[in-house]
Amino acid sequence: MKKSVSIKTLGVSLVSALVVGAFGGTMFLQATGNKFGTYPVKLTPEKNGTGLLVEVEDSSKRCKKDNHAGCMLFNEDSDGTVKFYLDGSKYKTKSCKNSNKVITRIELTTTGNGNKGVFNDGLGWVKPASWLKENAFPSVDLETGIAYEATLDQARSLVFLSNLNNHDASEGEKVFWYRVTVSDCGESGGPWVSDPRGDNKGMKFN
Repeated sequence: MKKSVSIKTLGVSLVSALVVGAFGGTMFLQATGNKFGTYPVKLTPEKNGTGLLVEVEDSSKRCKKDNHAGCMLFNEDSDGTVKFYLDGSKYKTKSCKNSNKVITRIELTTTGNGNKGVFNDGLGWVKPASWLKENAFPSVDLETGIAYEATLDQARSLVFLSNLNNHDASEGEKVFWYRVTVSDCGESGGPWVSDPRGDNKGMKFN
């Protein structure tokens, strides 16, 4: 892993703390006129392999109709944060000082090939559509698709990304894929990677 990459945000320990990506920086969770909530996503690295199991908590069964691996659905008039966490870090962030693994990168794309997201076409980064930054994840870099990146020294086991989900709902559902990379603090295994799909239904403005 490159040691020169810069951190774009910090993982945090409390739901009331910093969230990645509001207006390109950070924000504090607060009540809004829309349905605002947190979308917990548990990440479990394979013991023998480089796969990453993604489990999205969805008690309201939002993905029941069109269930796909790692389904993440933001319904109409709903916004909030996506909470990525490793085992033991759901309510407390950890670093390599007290954890074996940390989240080192989260990438987003709007280009898909079947059920998989396309992040790199072999010639370079596949640039996401502009709506991904303007109407969904403000922290994403449209040149690379990176929404979060950190060195092992700076990375955390708990990371929040804000999702505005504020495109006009009349335009239909917007699809994205999110690729999460988990790295071994001792650099003796991994990295572990998974790239599930997400859907934004937007806001009703009329």
